[in-house]
This record gives sequence, structure tokens and C-alpha cells, in this order.
Amino acid sequence: MNVRPFLPLNCLKRWLAEQVQDVPEDIALCEFDCRKPECLVGEWETCERRLRWIEEERRFRHAFVQGSHDRTGNSGQVSQR
Repeated sequence: MNVRPFLPLNCLKRWLAEQVQDVPEDIALCEFDCRKPECLVGEWETCERRLRWIEEERRFRHAFVQGSHDRTGNSGQVSQR
């Protein structure tokens, strides 16, 4: 017996999937962790909180790469044999 799926339910699922969008990484902090609903023109570029977060992220990535280099002795690359 071939049962057809309930069409309105499929439409609802498709509509819900279209409502959710990925947030670009460079504004994720602002989108999820900032109390301000919107920045004024020019305010985003000089936002201390955002700039501090970018610097912390940069340090974390550098430390991660450096740690990988220290353990393998070859910048984390797999040797070719």
C-alpha cells in the first residue's frame, strides 16, 4: 500500500526550513550576544566588544596552530611516505 504524505505538513516543514538562515561568522557575536538591537552607522566598525572578540579568536587560532606545530614538529602536516 503506497501512502501519500500529508501535503500541508510537508509545506509547513519546507516553510520552517526557509525561515532559518545561517549567520555569517563576522556578525555572529552581534547577532546572539549583544544587547543592542541595531548599531548606528559607523558604530559596528569601532565596537570594542566585537574587536576584542576578534582579537581573542585570532589568539586562540594562533595558539591552536602553535600547539599543533609543537606536538608534531612539522606544523601539523602529515608526512608523505
